[in-house]
Amino acid sequence: MQNTPLTLEQVADEFQNWRQNKAHRFEHIPSHLKDLVSNHLIPHYPRTVIARTLNLTKSFISSLQKQHHNQSAINSKKANNKTPNQAQPVDFIPFTLTNNLSALNPFPNNKHNYSTCHIIKANGTKLVIQTLDPKAIIHAFLCSN
Repeated sequence: MQNTPLTLEQVADEFQNWRQNKAHRFEHIPSHLKDLVSNHLIPHYPRTVIARTLNLTKSFISSLQKQHHNQSAINSKKANNKTPNQAQPVDFIPFTLTNNLSALNPFPNNKHNYSTCHIIKANGTKLVIQTLDPKAIIHAFLCSN
């Protein structure tokens, strides 16, 4: 769709060109012309004016209007039902990783050399991750879709 809406006259010219060049008399209106009506005319002109100017029935314009409304509702619903990663932005506290694992390990005497990461949300929810490779866990968490 273009940034600026087409005028009724511009769309009428498109319809006239299609009618003059269509292969047979009962050819269905192409989808790109229906899209022009739905996206450029219906939001800006009365149904009766569109129907009269384009030589279409008011019921056909109504059906396009209904399809346009339904598609808008579907698009709106899709926008509201994004995956959890997309639904709301998450605020992170910046941190840096060091190449020295002992600096990340609060238990340096631990023979397995585990690193423990505590994440505590403002509501008191806690997440504790204990791992041998904290960089891999953090990288997977930050870079996953």
